[in-house]
Formats: sequence, C-alpha cells, structure tokens
Amino acid sequence: MWPKRAGLLAPTAAALVALVSVPGSSALSGSRIETRQVDTALLRSGDLVFRAGRGWEADAVRVMSQTVFSHVGIVERDERGRIFVIHAAPPENGGRGHVERVSLAAFNAPHYASDIVFYRHAGMTPEAGASAVGHARRLAERRIPFDEDFDLADDGAIYCTELVLIAYEESGSALSPERLARNRFSIVDNVVFPADLLRSGSFTEIDAVDRS
Repeated sequence: MWPKRAGLLAPTAAALVALVSVPGSSALSGSRIETRQVDTALLRSGDLVFRAGRGWEADAVRVMSQTVFSHVGIVERDERGRIFVIHAAPPENGGRGHVERVSLAAFNAPHYASDIVFYRHAGMTPEAGASAVGHARRLAERRIPFDEDFDLADDGAIYCTELVLIAYEESGSALSPERLARNRFSIVDNVVFPADLLRSGSFTEIDAVDRS
C-alpha cells in the first residue's frame, strides 16, 4: 500500500497518536525477521507474503486498517526451488512504483521491511497457485504502474492488494472486494487493505518463519 491520495491516508495528528495502539508499528517493532529465518521449503506458488513496512506511510496504512502489516505480495516458487515475490511495489524508500518480480531477500530488505509472515488460501491448489503466479508475472512483465488512487475500476494501474485480487480471480480462487472491506471498521471503506485478506477467514498462516 502507499498512502498518498489526498484526504485518504495522509498522516494526521490523530493518526500519528493512534500509532501507539497499533501492534507492529515501525516505531515499536522488535527484532527484524531476516530472510535466512524463513524455511522456504514450506512455501509454494500462490502463497501470500505480508510485510510490515517502515516509515510514516506504512504506519498510516496500519492505522487505517488496524493491523501490523502494510503490504502484500504473491509468492512464486520456480522450477529450481527459488522463491520470488510478485508485488505492486509502492514508490516508497526508492521503490519502483510498478508491478515487479523480485527475490524474497529483496522484498524483505531492511529498508523496506521490519517483519514478514506467510499465508495460504484454503482452496488454493498447486495448479491454481501456478495460474495466479502466471497472471501476476505477465502484469510484472508489462510493468503496470502502482495505483496511487487505489481505484479497483482502473485497469491501467494496480495497488498491492488489487494485484492479489486480480491474480486469484484468474486462478479461479476469486475474492470479493466488497465482502473483504466489510470485515473491518475503517473511515476508509472503498479500499481493500492487505489485512482485509487475513480477516476474510480464507487464509491460514504458514509456519515458515523461525522467530526463536
């Protein structure tokens, strides 16, 4: 996510004060999760990786969505077992501002991430996961720009959660944006946040991170 749209997610005094009650705020987070702590053998194509970002932009998303995680990407496991992430990269901290395919280490780079966690859709078969990844990769190859207006009706630009919705629909595991947005209370009711995916009840956490 990238909170830039005027009047939508720009930080306010109230939002900044509210950060103290948001678990995982970058100002309050503990030890960072390093990529080497991830058991990539447990991951497969179509899984989702949620990221707790850094900076006021990520904090604003957390305030608006009442959660730890501010960004989401789609996991790809290639034929050699390497893990990549396809995501709509926001133009934050030097981000490119378009859909891209990057290594897990790049997605979890220290200047972007303070924490990551992995989830799997309950109905996502390996075949459906491969289909979702294939569609997401095509969007990455086209370098579709990041949607700073968070407009699901705009096919010319995509934000992070929107990429998941599009790819999952292509795979036959469609998620309803309207139902997702109804699962939480927020002053922003026309944007699907990464946390809305988790609140849907359709995803199970993958115990792939060693937090010891």
